Amino acid sequence: PGDGSIVSYHYSRDNGSNYTTTSSNSYTFSGLTSGATYYLRVYVTDSNGRTSSVATRTQATTYVNPSVSNVTASNITNDSVTINVSASGGSNSISRYYYSSNNGSTWVNSTSSSYTFTNLSPGTTYNFKVYVTDTAGHQSSQKSVSATTDNPITLADYIKEEVYQGDGVNGLYYHDGEGSYTNANQEAGDNSYRYAGANPNNYVCFGSDAAICPNHNLYRIIGVFGDRVKLIMSISIGNYAWSESGSNIWSSSPLNTDVLNGTYLNEFDNTWSSKIATTSWKVGGNTSSNIYNFVPVKQTYQNEIVSPAESTTYSAKIGLMYVSDYGYATSPSNWNIDLYDYGSTTVKNNNWMYMGNQEWTITRRSDNNYAFMVLNSGGITGQTVNTFLSFLNVRPTFYLKPEVTYVSGDGSQSSPYRIECTTCTAD
Repeated sequence: PGDGSIVSYHYSRDNGSNYTTTSSNSYTFSGLTSGATYYLRVYVTDSNGRTSSVATRTQATTYVNPSVSNVTASNITNDSVTINVSASGGSNSISRYYYSSNNGSTWVNSTSSSYTFTNLSPGTTYNFKVYVTDTAGHQSSQKSVSATTDNPITLADYIKEEVYQGDGVNGLYYHDGEGSYTNANQEAGDNSYRYAGANPNNYVCFGSDAAICPNHNLYRIIGVFGDRVKLIMSISIGNYAWSESGSNIWSSSPLNTDVLNGTYLNEFDNTWSSKIATTSWKVGGNTSSNIYNFVPVKQTYQNEIVSPAESTTYSAKIGLMYVSDYGYATSPSNWNIDLYDYGSTTVKNNNWMYMGNQEWTITRRSDNNYAFMVLNSGGITGQTVNTFLSFLNVRPTFYLKPEVTYVSGDGSQSSPYRIECTTCTAD
């Protein structure tokens, strides 16, 4: 201090262009730029007004990178995982988040602090990695978290446990005989889960793994029966006679043996045909007065499936829809209407199975050589099986094996359910 005492300290960060004066022998410059160089100058003044020489120093500030403090996994399903990131900017704010599901081999980026990976494999452990960058392009270190997707769920269980949320929700009804909605007393009572209404999301892509499912590979779920899902093709494969010989016995029908369980089935390779269950089809049939004439759908079901005129069955992979399948596909408010009157606008416009064309069912009329069909108008009637008028639309129908699993999709036409089966074998 010389012969006087120090009374003030003078600090400059810009090589002396500007000074800040204080009585303290320390001073903190704030608001500096990270990674910048500053030219510091300091001198003091004593009680006699004398100033010291100027001390100088060159100092660079440190750049603080952004950092990731925590990564968690949530909303885990059998094919998706959501990654959540807690991060902070350093010298600058965070601009982007980078995510990897394969230990850093490939990355996706987002401005959001959470990201959902989809189309993952069921029952698989993934090592997710995350890092962030700031507005200046500086990068944080990577942080990891592991998560295992849920084990595969069968398509049948997926429909029953995930899609079914109560009668009518998602167009699905549980036929346990105990519903509380309009015409619930007309339920089949077979503990099936059946789709009903104008256009439920019940599409399945079958026979193709293409990213966009071709129209001829789109099928729709009639329902879940026990542990098996029943599908019907969404479009017709063409017009065929039920039986050109005049016989309405399904076991001898060329439509059955040559077309459905011949040409059509043979179009699938083993990967797909092995997913189809061999089924004992109820083909005993009944009379018109027991199937559609002054008969609502519950009585049709009883006379067609539970107590047909004959107890005849036929074992095969492919069949056609039952009359009662069609009957239960309209909204429940119509289940008390005779099936002959299903041509009513209210009924057919709320029946997702109605396609506006004449088509065959698998059910025979037991008192003559007719089989039951859907009319252009939407109603049910009988038709002789072997006249020129008998070449009707055909939509193959079959049950999936119980072990077929759900992979992805929401059941809409644009995102149909995708399925697989690692344990299905040819039979």
